[in-house]
Amino acid sequence: MTLILTRHDVQGLLGFDECIAAVEAAFRLHAEGRSLPPGVLGIRSREGKFHIKAAGLELGRLYFAAKTNANFSDNPRRHGLPAIQGVIVLCDGDDGRSLAVMD
Repeated sequence: MTLILTRHDVQGLLGFDECIAAVEAAFRLHAEGRSLPPGVLGIRSREGKFHIKAAGLELGRLYFAAKTNANFSDNPRRHGLPAIQGVIVLCDGDDGRSLAVMD
């Protein structure tokens, strides 16, 4: 079963200090060779860009995450939308199961 987390859910589950500590730990694991090699893809659109960033970490089990975000700088002015919007998909790195989709 895939867990769906809204932006509000994520903010309620992960505080700023916890987020910084998690990012620091991820960089440490990467330096120790306990990560899947990161990948980046950028695609231009008519009014903006899409970016896909992916990697994985060994945290007792292997996890894979891919972040897709759209960067459309004129969105606030033209459409009343955020300039940057995105989603993260978290998967089991050993069998590929989708574990969560997060705003």
